[in-house]
Amino acid sequence: MHDHDEKSVILAPGDDPNSLMTVVVGVISCVLLLAILFGLEAIFYGVQQREFEAKVIAREPVELQQVRAEAQEAIRDYRWIDRENGVVGIPIERATELLIEEHRGRGNAAER
Repeated sequence: MHDHDEKSVILAPGDDPNSLMTVVVGVISCVLLLAILFGLEAIFYGVQQREFEAKVIAREPVELQQVRAEAQEAIRDYRWIDRENGVVGIPIERATELLIEEHRGRGNAAER
């Protein structure tokens, strides 16, 4: 009987582990792990950027929508700018027509 409770492993001369194969498998595993980590990181940041664009950039604030609607209304309708002095705001289309007519009149006067 042996006084040992542990089993001792005795390797035969041809049973040594192949250290070169162990190193190659270890290096390939590390490279593969790094590639997977970088791939997951790229996917994460891509999804994060799309979420940011969808939630922050693409969504127009309500206040901005209201200001734009008021501005569009102001350039489409007649309105008083200063009632006391008789200053009236006119629609942008009409103002453009008047400016074109005014410049045509100046062009005809310059040709004479």
